[in-house]
Amino acid sequence: RNDTVWKIIQFFCRFETHERPWPHNTVIVIRGMGGLGKTTIAALVSNTPQILHSFDRICYVNLGECFGKKMNKNNLTHTMYLRCLRVICSQLGISTVRFNNEIVLRPGDTKLSIAAKNLQSIEKSKIEMSRILNGLKVFLILDDVWSHEDVGLFLFGDDMSSSFSLLVTTRTLDLFPTPGTYWVDLPMFSKDDGVSLFFFEAGRGDPLPSDAEFVIADRICKLCGHLPLAIRTAGKIVRMKPDVFCSGMALSNFADTILTATHQGSESKSNDDTIFKILNRSFSFVTDSKAAHVLKICFSSFSVVFHQNETLRPWVSQNAAEMLWAAILNSNDTTKKYNESLRLYRVKSMEDIVEIMHVIGLIDITRSNLSQRDCKRNLIRIHHDLMWEYGKWFAAEYGMNEIRVPQESQLKDSLKK
Repeated sequence: RNDTVWKIIQFFCRFETHERPWPHNTVIVIRGMGGLGKTTIAALVSNTPQILHSFDRICYVNLGECFGKKMNKNNLTHTMYLRCLRVICSQLGISTVRFNNEIVLRPGDTKLSIAAKNLQSIEKSKIEMSRILNGLKVFLILDDVWSHEDVGLFLFGDDMSSSFSLLVTTRTLDLFPTPGTYWVDLPMFSKDDGVSLFFFEAGRGDPLPSDAEFVIADRICKLCGHLPLAIRTAGKIVRMKPDVFCSGMALSNFADTILTATHQGSESKSNDDTIFKILNRSFSFVTDSKAAHVLKICFSSFSVVFHQNETLRPWVSQNAAEMLWAAILNSNDTTKKYNESLRLYRVKSMEDIVEIMHVIGLIDITRSNLSQRDCKRNLIRIHHDLMWEYGKWFAAEYGMNEIRVPQESQLKDSLKK
């Protein structure tokens, strides 16, 4: 990841010239699914000498838990926003009292007037924070953003005469990016990077691993879907159980061990601190629990029905996936109730399910050459192998491994050969 880190540093610290002045609002967004190392890269960037010398203040705000779980949106509320501003004040070493103000509501206030008061208070608070930061060169890290609309609330440089730079990490795709925003899509580890990280975490740097151990390490990295966090966890497991290299341990079961292992490498009976939680949390983008559960059912059924022996993640016609989900959600009285959950969450069609999965990084899409609206020619696949393992686990947990739908022969024929 050194190349990625260095490019971000160069962008933020580029010299100001008369021909190309340093813009007051510089925004870079690092995008990738959970566990790719986005937060780690942001931390590495912010702690380099170049950044430390170029900025007067470096602040960090985590938006990962800042959304209402019972709301149909992910946007920050007034209370959440003020809490974030107080975090920035604490990091600046100044009083937080100016951001403790509550909105005064009166009897008879309509929903529209309450919303207007919230927006006015948020805008006033943003301007006040801009006034506090004005005159300083500020570098702000906005970590784990769920709604890209919220980024605008932290563009304090709009009302500053001094420079302001923002580094955003997110696992969701912004379908309508702000002009002037630069994107870095974080890929999975390459084969060599993955194997090197695995051996480092496994403590096998000296003596040099054998050719047979390199082969095993490569297989383990593939089981991890080349996801950095999963590779690190696998390495720590092997550090504690070195017999993986010599006992002929079945690697086919190793993915399950990784999924149920904590970040420290030990196995856990709960999912509170596991790779499983990292993958499961992607669905938290859908703030309604029932709608999120339906999305998991659709994703896991896709994993079970369409995998092939030679590849776990084949490209599949989007139309075939939609036929599968429609058949499942209309198969009996229980599943028909799921449709109501989707409608309440404003999911009106199977195409909407595809778009949500794409936005939160569960699937890849190759668009047809005709039109983005012509979904019958689009192809989709699961984003990476470990996400397929999650889908398989969820299907087994809810008794879906033997899914049989009337259109199955059609669906299989829709696979891209």
